[in-house]
Amino acid sequence: MNTHAITFSSIGVIHPTNTPSSPNFKLPSWPPPADFPVVVDQDGNVISRISDHIWNISIWAGKSLHLNFGDGPQRRSSDPVISKENADILRLVSAFWLWGPKPSISADSLKARFTSIFNVFRFCSSRNIVATQLSESSAIDELHTSFTTAAGEKALVLLHDLFEQSKALQFVILNKECLRRFAVALPEHQVKQTAYIPPRIWSYQVTRLKELIDDYLNHEENIKNCYMDCLAQYLNKKSKYTSPFGGYKPAEKFQDVTDRYGISHLLYKWILPPGNNLHDRGRGLIAFSSFLTLTSRSALNYTLNFSLMRIDEGWNLRSDCFSKEVDPHFGHFCLLRGETTKTIQDSDANWITSPSVELAVNVMASIAKLRMAAAKARNIKLPQDHFDNPYLITRSFEPWSNHRPKKHVDFQPSYASYDGILDTYPKLFDKDILTITPEDLQIAKIITPSLDLSTHNVGAPWRFSWHQLRRTGAVNMQASGLVSDSSAQYQLKHSTRFQTLYYGQGYSHVRLNESARVEYLTAMYRFIGREVSKLLSNQFVSPYGENHKSELLKLVSNSDDQKLTAAAKNGQVSWHPILLGACCYKGVCAHGGIDNIIRCGGGDGQPPCAHTLYDKEKRPEIIELQNEVSSSLKSAEPGSPFYQSLQAQYKAAENALNVIAKSK
Repeated sequence: MNTHAITFSSIGVIHPTNTPSSPNFKLPSWPPPADFPVVVDQDGNVISRISDHIWNISIWAGKSLHLNFGDGPQRRSSDPVISKENADILRLVSAFWLWGPKPSISADSLKARFTSIFNVFRFCSSRNIVATQLSESSAIDELHTSFTTAAGEKALVLLHDLFEQSKALQFVILNKECLRRFAVALPEHQVKQTAYIPPRIWSYQVTRLKELIDDYLNHEENIKNCYMDCLAQYLNKKSKYTSPFGGYKPAEKFQDVTDRYGISHLLYKWILPPGNNLHDRGRGLIAFSSFLTLTSRSALNYTLNFSLMRIDEGWNLRSDCFSKEVDPHFGHFCLLRGETTKTIQDSDANWITSPSVELAVNVMASIAKLRMAAAKARNIKLPQDHFDNPYLITRSFEPWSNHRPKKHVDFQPSYASYDGILDTYPKLFDKDILTITPEDLQIAKIITPSLDLSTHNVGAPWRFSWHQLRRTGAVNMQASGLVSDSSAQYQLKHSTRFQTLYYGQGYSHVRLNESARVEYLTAMYRFIGREVSKLLSNQFVSPYGENHKSELLKLVSNSDDQKLTAAAKNGQVSWHPILLGACCYKGVCAHGGIDNIIRCGGGDGQPPCAHTLYDKEKRPEIIELQNEVSSSLKSAEPGSPFYQSLQAQYKAAENALNVIAKSK
C-alpha cells in the first residue's frame, strides 16, 4: 500500500502514558510501520507494537486486557486461528480505530469492537481467503453463520463504517451489496418485532404533539406569569390547609386568574373532561399542573419521534441538551447531548435530531424552570446543578400538588408507558382517528411480519409503545415508498434528511449513540432486502415480458416463493429505484433514470433498456410526468435540442404506460 494523504489524529485513548511526547502518540504514515509502538508504559518503554500477535492494552484498562490477533500460538493449540494475511488486516483495522479520523475510544470499547469483528477474519481464514477478497467470494453468503443475530448486527455497523471509510483505509472488506446480503441473512432476534407505526397514524400523533407544543409557546409568557402568580398566592396564604382560591368566599376563583392571563381555553382544550370546569374547588389548580405535565411529556414524545432515542435516554436529558453544530464533512446539523458517566466519552451520548425538536426542548426547559422555581421557593433540597441546568422532565414541585417538601426528594418521577399517558390524558389523541384501517394494517404487516394481531387489528385503536417510535423512525429514514401520506412525507422530508446522512456515515466528527446507529443501519439493510423482494411480485413488469424478467432477476421456478425470496436476499438481484420503477443494471448507468427516462423507456427510438422494470404502482406519477412534459412542449422551440429531449421523454413515458396497461 502507498501512504495515504489523510491526516490521522493522535491516539484516541486518553491515558497518562499517551502524551504528545510519547512514541505512540502519532502515526508517521499510513499504513503504520510494523514496528510502530501501540502501547507504552509511563517511561516510554514499548509494551506492544503493530506487528505483535497480541496487543497488551492492560495499562489503559486498569485490568488485564489483550487483543489477540490469532496468528500466533494459541493457548489451547500451537496452531493459529487466523492467517497472517488476515491478522495483518485486523491489525490495520484496530490501528484505524486508534488513530483514524474519529479515534476517541476507551480500552474497553476497543476490545468490544475487536471482539465484534474478530469472527469475520476467523471465517475468512477458515475458507482460505483474505478478508479484502470477501466481497468477491461466494463465501459471503455463509458469513452470517459465524454470528448470533445480536453479534452480527454489531459487526454489521462496524463493517458499514469501514466501508464508508475505505478510501482512508485503502481497502474494502464488505461493499454495500455484500453488507445488504449479510444483513438480510441474519435472522430477526426478537420473537416479536416491535411494531412499525403506519404512516397515517404516525403523522397524526406527531401533528397533535406539535399542536400542543405550539399552543404552549404561543402562550408561554402568560403561562409562566400565571404559574408564578399562583405560586406567590399559595406561599403567602394565611392557612396552610386551604387553597387561596378555595374556601367559602375566596378573594378570587382560579378561573378568574386563568382568564386574566388568557389561558383558560388551553386547560379546557387539553385537560378538563366534558362537564367539568375550572370553578370546581381544587380542580382548576390540578388541571393547571396536569397541563404542564402533559405538555412536557408530549414534547418528549415529539423528541423521541425524531431522534432514535430510547425513553430512558430522553428522560434524562438536561435543559442545555440541544445544540446546532457544524461538521467538516456534512455541514450544519442539530444534536441532542445526553449525560455520560464514563471517564472516556465514546459514542454513547449524542443523537442527531430534527431542527423542529428545538421547540420541543424549549418547551420542556421552560416547564422545568418553573417547577424548579417552585422547589427553590419551598426550600426543597436538591443539588445546585439541578437548579442551574434542570432535567427536562422533572417532578411537579408546585405547592398545590400532592408532593410535600421532604429532606430528600426524588427530582424525577418514573416514566409511564406511551399508552399510559394516553389513558391519563384522553384528550391528547382522538381514538377514532387512531382506529386501524385495512390500509394501516397492511403497511404495518409488511414492515412487521410478526405483528401481534391480537392487539393490532382493524377497527381497534393503535396501541403505542416507546420503542415503536425508535423503530418507526429508523424505517422511515429509508425514504420508504410506504410513506404515502402527504403530511407524513412533509414531516420526514424536513426532519430526517440530516439523521439519514449522519447515521448512515461512519466518519462524522461527532461520536453518535451506537445503539441508535445499529437500529438505523439494520433497518436500512433489511428495508433494502424487502424492496428487492418486491421485484419478484407482479407489481414490476418488463417491457420484454415475464420470461425476460425472470432471466433478468436470475430467478428460480415461479412456483417456489421461498426460493424466489431467497434469490433476492442472497444478492442475486442488483437494483436501484428510478422514475419508471427499478433498474437492475449491475453497475453505474450513464443514461440517467433518476431524472431522465429517455433510455429507460426507449424514447430515443431504440428499444427500451433491457435492465428496466416498470412499477405498475407508479402509473399515476408517470402520467403526471407525461402531462408536465406535454405542457413544456407547448412553449419549447420546435426542432431545438430541448424540444427533441422533451419529445423523447414523452415517448418514453408513453411506452412505459403501454407496457403497464398490457400487463393488467
